[in-house]
Amino acid sequence: AKSRNITFLSKIPEQVMWNSDKGFLNTIIINLISNAFKYTPEGGEIRVSAAIENEILVFRVYNTGKGIPQEEREHIFDRYYLLKDEEAGAATSMQMRTGLGLFICFNLVQLLKGHIDIESEEGKYAEFIVSLPAQPLEESALPEETKPEETPALADTKQKELILVVDDHKDITWMISEVLSSDYRVHVE
Repeated sequence: AKSRNITFLSKIPEQVMWNSDKGFLNTIIINLISNAFKYTPEGGEIRVSAAIENEILVFRVYNTGKGIPQEEREHIFDRYYLLKDEEAGAATSMQMRTGLGLFICFNLVQLLKGHIDIESEEGKYAEFIVSLPAQPLEESALPEETKPEETPALADTKQKELILVVDDHKDITWMISEVLSSDYRVHVE
């Protein structure tokens, strides 16, 4: 942000307690903020906020820049979709583009039974708004009243399955490993 003179503002309460998939949530947030930096011109502004509104977690990522034309909004979450005139809109044109980031965000939000909306004014700004309901607690996450001798000693010794991720693009391997790391051991080549 400093090297490109971008103002970064964060309005997130110190403690936001929310039951959701931590890996999915981190991936969604990182992707949206990463896109904001990619498409914010030098001297622009990025704002990130989170709040609980009507028992829904609402996460917003706003950035100044060229915005998203109305006709492109219906396709923006499609796999491999890139904005038209991408080079003119990207502040850092040397960064790799795959068109997978928003596709992955959209699908993770859907898996969490939420939704993602876009507000934008062409030539001025784009704002992504993620709304997520709380996920129900799994029975295994609820505290149980058991005596220490009743708890099996070897219950947590089973290792997670290993997944090998191979791709030429570091961004893709990182994104895939982030999504899978909460459930699997991930090895990246």
